[in-house]
Order: sequence, then structure tokens, then C-alpha cells
Amino acid sequence: MVPTLGHIPVRIITNGAVDRAVHSWIADEYSRSTVKNSLAVLVRVMEQAVREGIIQRNPAQVTGWQREYQRAEGELDDPRSLALPDWETLTALADALVKRSAKHFTGWADVVIFAACTAARVG
Repeated sequence: MVPTLGHIPVRIITNGAVDRAVHSWIADEYSRSTVKNSLAVLVRVMEQAVREGIIQRNPAQVTGWQREYQRAEGELDDPRSLALPDWETLTALADALVKRSAKHFTGWADVVIFAACTAARVG
């Protein structure tokens, strides 16, 4: 809890923050039991905050997180499923990144295309 949510005051923890925490735990390859036990503790803490009137409702009521493990396992079995299907999709992604960047910096498109066309990857 501490590195992910422990620094956030209870009254400003949101459903989105809890969702991001769960997804980061799954991405970091924590076991299902670790995620389940962490959520159990978080739910209890947040339920107490509801009873004390600190928050209106419990943002830690997360459902469906087990499906994320199935999706992650599927990606490991078939890493090509994450690949972009064609050159047009790659250039559309690069163009969209340029459009959303500050001052429409075209260098971001170059970075995306370079990374996709070479073995330069995040991992």
C-alpha cells in the first residue's frame, strides 16, 4: 500500500487511484493473493473512513480485477497481439501524438516510428 496509495490522504483517494494501483500491481507481477489481500485491507480501511464520516462512499470496491490477470497471461502467450497491425496505424499513432504535444512537436512522431521500426522498446 505505502508506495502506491499510502502517501495519499484517505479523503482524496478515488476509484481511479485504486484502479491504477491494482493495474500497477498486476503489471508489476504481484501474485493474485497479494492483490486480493491488499484490496481486502484497503476496503476495510475505507469502510472505517465511511463509518467515521471522512468519506461518503468506499472507492476501494473494485470488481473485475481478476480478468486483468487473464489478459496479461494472454499477452504473454501471444505477444504479437499487442503489435500494431500495419504502417498506416503506426503513422496515425505518431500523428496523433504530435497533435496532442505542446506546440505540435514533430520529434515525437520520429521517436515513435524509430521505436516501432527498430528493436528499441520500453522493456
